[in-house]
Amino acid sequence: MAIPSDTFLQRANRCISGLLLVTYGMFTTGYFFFPDYDEHYRFYARAVFIPALFVLPAPLREIKEHPVFKLTLVYLIYMLASALWSDPFNLFEFGQKLTLSVYILAFIAITHFLNDRYKTGFDRMLKISVFVAAVAALVSFVIWYSNHGFPLSRMRGIGTLTNINEFANVYGVFALLAIGYLLTASSLRARASYVFAVIIFLCFIWFGQSRTAFVALFIVLIFLVLNMAWQERVRPIVWLIACVGILAILFSGSMEIASQRGMSYRLPIWEATITQVADAPVFGHGVLSEMHFLASKLDFWIPHNTFLSVLWQGGVIGLTLFLLLIASAYRQAWRLWREQGRFVVFGILIFSTGVMLTAVDDVITRPREEWMVFWFPLALLISYQTISARNSRPGG
Repeated sequence: MAIPSDTFLQRANRCISGLLLVTYGMFTTGYFFFPDYDEHYRFYARAVFIPALFVLPAPLREIKEHPVFKLTLVYLIYMLASALWSDPFNLFEFGQKLTLSVYILAFIAITHFLNDRYKTGFDRMLKISVFVAAVAALVSFVIWYSNHGFPLSRMRGIGTLTNINEFANVYGVFALLAIGYLLTASSLRARASYVFAVIIFLCFIWFGQSRTAFVALFIVLIFLVLNMAWQERVRPIVWLIACVGILAILFSGSMEIASQRGMSYRLPIWEATITQVADAPVFGHGVLSEMHFLASKLDFWIPHNTFLSVLWQGGVIGLTLFLLLIASAYRQAWRLWREQGRFVVFGILIFSTGVMLTAVDDVITRPREEWMVFWFPLALLISYQTISARNSRPGG
């Protein structure tokens, strides 16, 4: 009787795993087709997290020794602990932050499980996600400019996100995924497809007038060319840089309008944030305390800078842990690139650092752009290196 039972459990595990691969792919592209981020969040909880509970123990055991995962755990624990000195402490809000932290750790473990279990299937799912994102960007472009003046009106995307800069950040991550596949594609047709996808993403960011995302993505392209100048594979990247030049020449008005906005209210917001940091410099105000800044006689509730947000909430200790996490991620991503030829994680980290300087705020949040910009590349990094380390061991 034990054999049929075991067979049934194995079949159930395969069904759950296959379902998880599909729902994970739907989640990563859900930014573009869910009506709002609440629906996106509920989808993750119900269709990704709950099925994953049946398979999570094994991937968590495998990734627990990775240095980036350890630092992620330490950072999350400290930020949760800072709730104790938040003013006011709210048990319900603490429960929400705890739940989100669990969801983030699960997301990292699920990414590893799927990448390890399916390998080519996971890779194929990410490739499909790239083209789904490209189609969504193209549809956004058509819908917006069929009702607004081209090219000077600042376009908006379709989907869950509420701000054009949030869309630009997510599309920037998909652009870098496409560039990663472009560098390893063997056929001309595949390379042309990825180049076309990246051009669509570049156009979305350009006509969305998202300066930080565009500059960050351009820096990654330049960095890639400088580090691969001797390789033939870099030629498509040069084409993409040429595309940036063409956009700048033909549609300079879009960025001229963007440049006229200057730094918006960010400089006075940052000044107000730093002033408040002085009131609790070591431990911070706590992760549950409500931010409120008065800058240029206007009220703001976010500092528009991830590092200042962490400093305000967690103090010098929290910021130090966050910087250690990022530094470790960079170090490991550089090794991944040099040892396995996987540039994508390092590229996304450069992009992420750029956009976190002026946009992304709290990274312990519901599945908004922060998950794709920050947690997704860390999840890929941890998974790629965990699998490589296991395979390099005798009998691995």
